[in-house]
Amino acid sequence: MPPFESQSTNPFFGATPDSTALQAAPQLFSTGSDGLGDRLQQSSAFRASTALPILSDLTPPPPHGDTLSAATNIGTLSTYTTGGAIDFTGDQDYFRFSLSSTSNLSVSLTGLSADADLEIIRDRNFNGTVDAGEVLKSSRWGGSTSESINLQGLGSGSYYVRVHPYGNAVTNYSLNLTASAGSGYAIEANNTLTTAYDIGGSGYSYSSGNLNGNRTFTGWVGDSDTQDFYRFSLGASSNVSLALNGLGADADIQLIRDSNFNGTIDAGEVLRGGYRGGSASESINFSDLAAGDYNVRVYRYGSANTSYTLNMGTPSSFVSYFSAYDASSDNTYNTVFEGGALRFNYSLATGVGASSVGLQAISSTGAVTSLGSWTGSSTYNAVINLASYPGLAAGTYTLRAVAYESSGNAVYSSSSSLDVLAWGRSTGSFTADTFDYSAAIGTGTVIQGRGGTDTVNLGIDRAQVTSINGLSLSSFDPSTNSTWYQATFRGTAFDYITLADGREIYMQGIENLSFSDGSRFELQARTNDTYYGQQWNLHVSDVDSAWRFTQGASNVLLASLDTGVLSVYGADIPVGRLITNATTDDTADSGHGHMAVSVMASTANNASGVAGINHNSSVYVQDVYGGVNLQDAIRQVIDYARDRNMRVVFQGGIQGEYWLNSGGTQAQLQSLISSNSDIAVFAVAAGNGNVALSDATSNPVYSAGVARLQNTLGNVMAVGALEHTSTMVNGLDNASAVNRASYSNYGTGIIMAATDSPATTQSGGMNYFNGTSAANPNMAGIASLVWSVNPNLTGSQVRQIIFDTAMDLGTPGADNTYGRGLVNADAAVRRAWALRNNSDVASLHSGSSMLA
Repeated sequence: MPPFESQSTNPFFGATPDSTALQAAPQLFSTGSDGLGDRLQQSSAFRASTALPILSDLTPPPPHGDTLSAATNIGTLSTYTTGGAIDFTGDQDYFRFSLSSTSNLSVSLTGLSADADLEIIRDRNFNGTVDAGEVLKSSRWGGSTSESINLQGLGSGSYYVRVHPYGNAVTNYSLNLTASAGSGYAIEANNTLTTAYDIGGSGYSYSSGNLNGNRTFTGWVGDSDTQDFYRFSLGASSNVSLALNGLGADADIQLIRDSNFNGTIDAGEVLRGGYRGGSASESINFSDLAAGDYNVRVYRYGSANTSYTLNMGTPSSFVSYFSAYDASSDNTYNTVFEGGALRFNYSLATGVGASSVGLQAISSTGAVTSLGSWTGSSTYNAVINLASYPGLAAGTYTLRAVAYESSGNAVYSSSSSLDVLAWGRSTGSFTADTFDYSAAIGTGTVIQGRGGTDTVNLGIDRAQVTSINGLSLSSFDPSTNSTWYQATFRGTAFDYITLADGREIYMQGIENLSFSDGSRFELQARTNDTYYGQQWNLHVSDVDSAWRFTQGASNVLLASLDTGVLSVYGADIPVGRLITNATTDDTADSGHGHMAVSVMASTANNASGVAGINHNSSVYVQDVYGGVNLQDAIRQVIDYARDRNMRVVFQGGIQGEYWLNSGGTQAQLQSLISSNSDIAVFAVAAGNGNVALSDATSNPVYSAGVARLQNTLGNVMAVGALEHTSTMVNGLDNASAVNRASYSNYGTGIIMAATDSPATTQSGGMNYFNGTSAANPNMAGIASLVWSVNPNLTGSQVRQIIFDTAMDLGTPGADNTYGRGLVNADAAVRRAWALRNNSDVASLHSGSSMLA
């Protein structure tokens, strides 16, 4: 029976009619000689007692169809409200609407006087019948309680609303539907194998669309839709990648093959699954999946409600890009020294999901070593420290990336080959050493000459040298291009030589190569200064090798806390680089400060005098003996440096306890020094009293004084003196022995530098400048080179580099005679260079794990 719109005066559309009205109703419509109209006209008493309208009071509404095919057509839904009635047993009303885009749907059924229920339907196969799985959601409250349905992300298409009674209920109702913009994922009627969504494009059908390339689907699983199925086919054996992302709660994924086509997931038909907990993404990657029909199941775990994004693809390779190679930056990418480092890059193919990606090294025997694990769809320049994998011994390995899906199954990238080279190490000393490589130390070799003018005798013809630092021998120029490329290994930078037979040599502190024909190839940077050959202080600490990297930088400032300087008569003093005033530029002293400045910063390559350690940086001269107190002198230099964004290295010819309270208290001095450790480092004379660094009372005039602060302040160095011994090598004065100068103070905290250093005097001549006051300008000059190659360092880091790279002398480790050892300019500069230019690789090692 077609429903009528509700009328408040009609007992059939209001409360259940009373018995009098029901008994009178048949008589109302009975036939007789007086006719229906007459009977109604004459029945005023009956009308008054029943309050029934006469037929002329009733206006029938448009009918609501009682089948899918006869459903009332709402059209494209925005907002719709209507009334209706369920007025006999088995009556039901259908409404059809369409959504033009993914939408949120709200439906309410109100005004009930008896139990009626509500359903949302999608006739996926268009057969006009509500089949299994086509009811998207229902509301079935008991009694006269209103019903409501809210669905998020309902996909575009046609849908139905069904209003139907529970049992024999008879009631009128009010129906309201509202559609609003959805949240981007679609809820579909795909919650069984037989109703799975066909990804081939035909929607909900029993055929399977071919999966070729990448497809993305969005959906939701939860209380009203606990699982979604997708169907696809493969025309040929293919790689298949499934990734379930964007989860707000726990949902899982399965790859299924319904082998017997019974529409049920039987034992053995789940090929693989992803079952991670929480909102973690799930992934399945299946290599060479056979041709045929498959299903993907997305389902909630427990009571989870979540939207999701499902990516499905057939990548030719699960890992679209992969590389792993030697991280040293030498020019042999497929070879690495044992304990070296690798760089690792990968990118998963579009749509491929993985819970993690690892790198595997497979030996010639098939043994697999895992070299780490990463997450994400790609990584760039990851660094792997092979020192953490001591089992990765010398040999040839196959490298491959492995992508692990959430179940733990793995797929692999293409592979590459890597040779891990065993290496031997030869180390020199403070003096000139010759290393005979013709004895073939190994396929890989590390040679560290340390101090002195050192030579590697290759014992081969020059033609067998493939390259040095990536250059041919004929292209290599120590003063211009020799450090463009370096090999970073075990925390520091090395020159690298490759030979025609595949051998590799890493070198540090080597000044010469010699060949089988007796010829020599010089690597160090020489100057043409008159007394350069006599400057043993440069050669014993490998300063002329450090010059290949830098001769000083304009953003580094040298500062002298000493007596003044005489610029008028000091032809070798860099007048244009001096910062002086009337009290610091004079002749009223012995030239002590003048010679200290000369050691640090004399002009180089001017065919006269000596070569300063730093050829380029400016020098701020403070005469603390006759001009300004120590703390004001330091403060003025710091202010100058900060205003110009400079780093500053102080040399302090200030032995004795007096200086701890010059211009303020010792506590104020310590605060001044420590608060500027970001831009300042202090090289201070340890003193000439032949007493322990800690002794402040035995000889307070020649005690350590300010230098003793190195025990508590990280940017102070107490500099002891190494006396001059001599042997000539290739025209250069080298040390023949190492001895602490008899007057030098001592202790485990000092760091040694050469004394008896050739220096330009106030009259322009040359004098051997001695005492710890000569050692600390050597240290300051070297520290300024370290900062010149890496201005990112702090003062404390500069000191630490100098300590870590010093040449150990005497008893192994820090000892009471030589302290931390002899400063090595080349090694210190190389460490700083590596930390700037290949920082992630260099930072893998520090302290005792470095090669120094």
